[in-house]
Amino acid sequence: MKNKLQFKRPAALVLGACLLVGLLSGCGAKPEPEDPTQTAPTETTAAPTETTAAPTSAVPADAPATKAELDDFEEMFTIFASFAYCVNEDLNYDSAAENALPVALYSIRNVWYDLYGYYREKKGWQGEEKFVSDSEYDEAAERYVFKTPDPLGLVNWYYYEQIPAKRVDWILENILNVQPDHNFNSFQREDREKYSCLQCYYHDGSYYYGLGDGGDAGVLARVDSETLGADGMYTLRVSLVSYGDDSVLETCTVKAKLRDVDGSREWQIHTVQANGLT
Repeated sequence: MKNKLQFKRPAALVLGACLLVGLLSGCGAKPEPEDPTQTAPTETTAAPTETTAAPTSAVPADAPATKAELDDFEEMFTIFASFAYCVNEDLNYDSAAENALPVALYSIRNVWYDLYGYYREKKGWQGEEKFVSDSEYDEAAERYVFKTPDPLGLVNWYYYEQIPAKRVDWILENILNVQPDHNFNSFQREDREKYSCLQCYYHDGSYYYGLGDGGDAGVLARVDSETLGADGMYTLRVSLVSYGDDSVLETCTVKAKLRDVDGSREWQIHTVQANGLT
């Protein structure tokens, strides 16, 4: 099944997929200072728009996945798998595990195309986020400083974005099968060095994400087979293939359900088991 996902982002830096395709080895490293002679960009807030998500066909909750739904899975899983590598170091994922939350949060928002971007378009959430880019690198402090700082003054990256918690929590619960934790603060975790790619915390109804420049994910997910169990759980055999030549980079087994959420069927990932090139 050929996925036609197109990424519309600058190719300045590949963050999330660095470990997957071997393009970079230090996606969590502190960014190099930008040219201080350049004019710093200013804060921008997306103008709210009245958008309505496209209606979906009425499909019985227990009906097998349609071709369109399998295509949706491929597109969604392409994003999740690409960026999960940066904080997880491999493709294995268990939504019940302790490390599921940081992996899930990073796949939701990271560079320029992620699960938040995917569902923002699909659900008509455009204009709800606030993107701030007025940072300058402070040589003495050895960190980025914003003219309009995030509430806790923790973000040390080129940009940051404020996203309504209800949207992030919706993806956590309904798509990634993870319970939100509004005490989450990646800067205060004992294992923050392990998850250095992730700059994220919850504060007063929003999540704040530190962001770098974007790049292509580099892979496409392809469903090779799917089996529906009696418990409603799908077992999907998935190959991650290279953009350029369709060579298989990784294979995995995904356990997922199609659930009715707000009147439409959505894929919910429970586990991912990496199989290598078998």
